[in-house]
Amino acid sequence: MEKKGWAIIGNGITAALIDSEAKICWLCLPKFDGLPVFAKALSPEAGGVLTLKLGEKTFTKDQRYLGKGAVLETIIVSNSGEYRIVDYMPWGKNLLIREVFGDVAKIEVEVELTKFNSIEFAVKKTERQWQVQGPGVGFFIDFRKISNDRMQIVLSYGDNLDQAYQFLVKISDRELFEVMTFWERWFLPKKELINVPVSWQEFYERSLMVLKLLTYEPTGAIIAAPTASFPAYPNGEDNWDYRFCWLRDGFYTAYAFDLAGFHEESRKFYEFSLKLLEKADHFENPLYTIEGLCSYEIIMPELSGPDGEKPIRFGNKAAEQLQLDNEGNIVYGLWKHWLFTKDTNFLAEAYLKIKKALEFTARNWDKPEHGIWEFRDKKRQWVFGKVMCYAGMVAGAKIASALKDYPRAREYLKIAREIKENLLSRGYNKEKQAFLQHYDPDAPADCSVLALTEFGVLPARDERMVNTLKYVEQKLTFHGAVLRFEGAVLPFYLCTFWLIRQYLRMGNLEKAEEFLERTLKSASPLKLMAEHYDPRTGEQWGNFPQGFSHEELVRTLIFYDDIMGKQEGYSG
Repeated sequence: MEKKGWAIIGNGITAALIDSEAKICWLCLPKFDGLPVFAKALSPEAGGVLTLKLGEKTFTKDQRYLGKGAVLETIIVSNSGEYRIVDYMPWGKNLLIREVFGDVAKIEVEVELTKFNSIEFAVKKTERQWQVQGPGVGFFIDFRKISNDRMQIVLSYGDNLDQAYQFLVKISDRELFEVMTFWERWFLPKKELINVPVSWQEFYERSLMVLKLLTYEPTGAIIAAPTASFPAYPNGEDNWDYRFCWLRDGFYTAYAFDLAGFHEESRKFYEFSLKLLEKADHFENPLYTIEGLCSYEIIMPELSGPDGEKPIRFGNKAAEQLQLDNEGNIVYGLWKHWLFTKDTNFLAEAYLKIKKALEFTARNWDKPEHGIWEFRDKKRQWVFGKVMCYAGMVAGAKIASALKDYPRAREYLKIAREIKENLLSRGYNKEKQAFLQHYDPDAPADCSVLALTEFGVLPARDERMVNTLKYVEQKLTFHGAVLRFEGAVLPFYLCTFWLIRQYLRMGNLEKAEEFLERTLKSASPLKLMAEHYDPRTGEQWGNFPQGFSHEELVRTLIFYDDIMGKQEGYSG
């Protein structure tokens, strides 16, 4: 396993992972949540892969992205010479294209498909082409010799072979130029960071690229990660499918998009979210498929992780959980989106639907839930969930006021005050001098309580938050990184960035910069991040790349830039 990460390319429909040896080792077809026809990155024994045989004594001389977007160049040297490999996926087209430059006569291409117990692929092979038909997917792999020193491998796909063939025959000689142009144009609205070190700028742009790659263009859904069941830590059982749209993760990414100037992506996500309320009075699930449906979960016994980790899950049963922050996430995000765009017509349309969600919060905010970390054992009174109920009601009041619905604005604020009083009286543990994960007296330390400041319940310099920060530092810091909660095995990028922003709010610039530098050094060589990581080794653990990690990097660098520029109005 490439424990220091892979490269990613994508087209707004699905995404592929490529390792440092240019092996295509993860690809789900025909969409993000489709069948992983290549899965060697997850399961070395049973996973499929597309490999180039370039001779003996090979080594990777360089691997980098060309320009700002998802066009990957890998240079490999062997006893047969030097080879330049360029991989890309034209945006919105069912294509993956690989250009290989070098002595074509000495290249062999090997294709292995993932081996499933109950799924069979019908394969037809010729010297120049593979035709593959499986459940809900058909694809071609075309091998094209362009000249003595250039070949092209084209993978076209669809729900069936007929669809795949239509993309194969329409491929043009301008695909690389067009995808490079697409990415250059996409980056045009980007907020420039003028007070951030040059060495951090590429992390910012790389993270924005990742967030765009996690968007599903047809519906506006934003997935948490493009992979399933990559182990969260060595020899563990926390192997979850993240190829879904969590409302929480989606809101965080949409907020990052708005902060960075990409309002169209944010708008599409909120349109996707609001559509879920057309036949329901609240968000019935914390996560949805990219088409807006509920997920199920199955175990794949034939697959195991790189170190034998089991079980490998496809689908995610957390969709059945009660997580009370859903409504607050979307309402808060819509308010922030309006502050950036001033699109009052869209806000008014959204208000007709979110009123139902706010009424649900008003009735249910005091119930126990499964919480942000989706523990499956039992429900508890999570501090984080209460914070987001509060934030949602306050944002709802601001939206109502902006639309001149003052009676409802007063009603929402009244409920917000009740939630806040409950949080402050029950959430703060006087014995431990800290807010804890939930209301039980034996609750563990948990970094998610920093949301109290993030979403305006208490200022960063409030004595209770100062004490809580000390408790978090004492219980959760790990080699310059931050664990989610007591007992967690490895640090979490999301929580580390939360702590960095807390330091920035308190004016502790030196500590914020120290943690930020360490965190950036822990990213992969291509500046990509998983969900978990080991700051001692740089190993990436969990699904990859992770939206949580990259949106938090974007938000943190923008916050840092604003603070260094002595600007006001951004609370993190």
